[in-house]
Amino acid sequence: PVTSLRAAETPRTSFTLEGVLVPVRYAMVSLTSGAGYSANTPVYWDGKFKFKKLKQGTYILTAYVPRVGEFRQTYN
Repeated sequence: PVTSLRAAETPRTSFTLEGVLVPVRYAMVSLTSGAGYSANTPVYWDGKFKFKKLKQGTYILTAYVPRVGEFRQTYN
């Protein structure tokens, strides 16, 4: 008899990085990696942004808010 079942674990091949800019302001958010990945997206009225289908690695997220400044954070 079967006493336990376990699903086969498959390694993740892609990831999503999403966030919300608070307080909500118009901004431009960019994401770069040392492996050559580069993308940017605007942040609008809801403050949300999202980068999809990212490969495992280290990324630098930069949020630029006009007349306010720039914020950077590294993600592994």
